[in-house]
Amino acid sequence: MWSITSSFNVLTGHVVVEGNQNVYETEVLLQKVEHMLEHKGIKHVTLQVESEKHLHDSSVLCVVKADQPDAHAHHSH
Repeated sequence: MWSITSSFNVLTGHVVVEGNQNVYETEVLLQKVEHMLEHKGIKHVTLQVESEKHLHDSSVLCVVKADQPDAHAHHSH
């Protein structure tokens, strides 16, 4: 995350989804994430979607499930 200006925060990131999710389900998830981040003051978001089969460094993966509302409010990485 970084700031373009003092009031314009942006974020880029990766979203890891289960491989059996279809495009519609993934788009719904991305909309929820973008909406949550907008309420946190992040005005522009670029997210890359990957399956769990993509090689990831486990130290950077969040284990919070998407069905938990605003789950990131109480934990950190």
